[in-house]
Amino acid sequence: MIRAKIRVATDNLEMSRSIIRSVDPDNAGLKTLEVTSKAASRNAFLSMSFDGSVETFISSLDDLLRCIQVARATLKTLSKGEN
Repeated sequence: MIRAKIRVATDNLEMSRSIIRSVDPDNAGLKTLEVTSKAASRNAFLSMSFDGSVETFISSLDDLLRCIQVARATLKTLSKGEN
């Protein structure tokens, strides 16, 4: 079993929840991959567990990180527009 823990700094709880919701659909239905998440006031926490090859784990982790990065950047841009 291979595991990774990710902490994403956010501006507030709402942004943390939005990031988690934005990557959640990617986690459904995979038997060998488990991603759990928790939203906090200034962080989103994700844990990833995989029962397979290291190469596939790295690819899946890279995909998850890219999705998080896009979600965070989009939310930051939207929040700037509200000011």
